[in-house]
Order: sequence, then C-alpha cells, then structure tokens
Amino acid sequence: MRYFVTLLFAALSLNAVGQTNPNYNPDYDADGFIGVNDILAVLSTFGDTWNSGDVIMGCTYPAAVEYNSSANVEDGSCTFLADCAGVINGTSVVDECGVCGGDNSSCAGCDGVANSGLVIDECDVCGGDNSSCADCAGVANGTSVLDECGVCGGDSSTCSGCKDPNADNYDSEALFDDGSCVIMGCTYPAADEYNSSANVDDGSCTFLPDCAGVINGTSVLDECGVCGGDNSCLDECGVPNGDNSCLDA
Repeated sequence: MRYFVTLLFAALSLNAVGQTNPNYNPDYDADGFIGVNDILAVLSTFGDTWNSGDVIMGCTYPAAVEYNSSANVEDGSCTFLADCAGVINGTSVVDECGVCGGDNSSCAGCDGVANSGLVIDECDVCGGDNSSCADCAGVANGTSVLDECGVCGGDSSTCSGCKDPNADNYDSEALFDDGSCVIMGCTYPAADEYNSSANVDDGSCTFLPDCAGVINGTSVLDECGVCGGDNSCLDECGVPNGDNSCLDA
C-alpha cells in the first residue's frame, strides 16, 4: 500500500507540473499544492484495498467534449468549447436568422416564421398580393369603379346618348339617356309655328301683326269693319248700319 501512495503522489506531482489543460486540477482541496489530503481524497474513492482494475482513466467533466461517464480518474483530456457568444459551456446558439442567442424574430416574416419572406401587402394582408383591396383598375386602395357602361373609371358616356326617337340626334344604340336630345323647331308660343316639343329654336317662327299692325297684338276687326271696334254700327236688329227694319215686322 505504501508503494501505491508513493507512486500516486509522484503521479499527481508530475501532473501538477506538466498539465496543459487549465480545467484539470489535481489539487483536490485547492490549497495551492498537492499533498497528503489530495492523496487521501483519491484513496477514499477506491477504499483501502486497491488494484489497477479500480481505476478508469478519462475525462470526468460532463460539460467537456471528451466526457467519459465510465471514467473515475481525470486524465486531463477534457476540452471545453465556447458557445456562439464565446462563453465556455454557455448555452447560446445561432438561431435561424444567424443571430447568436436570437429567437428567430429578426428575420421572421409577417407570419412569424423565420425566413418565410412574407410581408404585409397594401391591403394589410400578410403575404397578400394587393388584390383584396384593389379597385377595378387593379390598384390597391384605388378609387376607380365601373360606370353604367361597364367601363372602369368611365363616365357612362360610351353607352349613353339620346334615346328619344323624335330627336334629331337619336341614338338607337344608347343604353342610357344622357339628356342630350335635340328637337329643333319654333320654341315661341306666340308664333304660328310653335312646337311644344322643341327644345332648340330653329328660326322658323313667324309673327303676324294684328289689325292695328302690332306684332302679337290682340286687336281684331269688329263686325263694322273697325279695328279694335265695339260693333257700334249695329242697329237693334244686329245689322251693321241697319235701319231697325226688323222692328216693323
């Protein structure tokens, strides 16, 4: 047993001098040097009776790359990798957006999926094509509408016109009357040629004077042949300039 203690002390001392792995420390009690307490700590692991079969050399640090769960004696082979943030044994990883420790949100689309590429369209639809709020011209949020003729943004002029068959500009193909009908004629009620249906005067009106020579005047010849007269020449028998001979009968 004393030979083992001597050999073990020598091995620990050698490791203390030549160890290149900063994570391995044979100084179990951390008092700054390898002594009896360190040896006793090893002995307490294996008991008072020891043979070479009790020792399994290897990396005993679970966080190390070379960790050996069967090993019971650290052999200094452990290496420890840093995470993407440079922290030894850290847990940070690169997310789907390439961000260390990220949550995949920096490159997420409007659907919340990383790198989906989906964006909100002009109609406020995620991944939309601006069609849900497009006007008849295909413009998102546009104001164009179909007119009565089915023309986008039209003024209904392509299918409207005069629908009055009596009008001079009658349009037999017009679907809607646009109030443009023109009926030529005399529009003056006092004229002999007056046409109550006419809306555009064609200059055909003629105006005759009365017996007094007044245009549109109302004077007429009475039964005595007097213009504007009162028939004062009639006798009691109603005969112009008569002699009332009817009274003698």
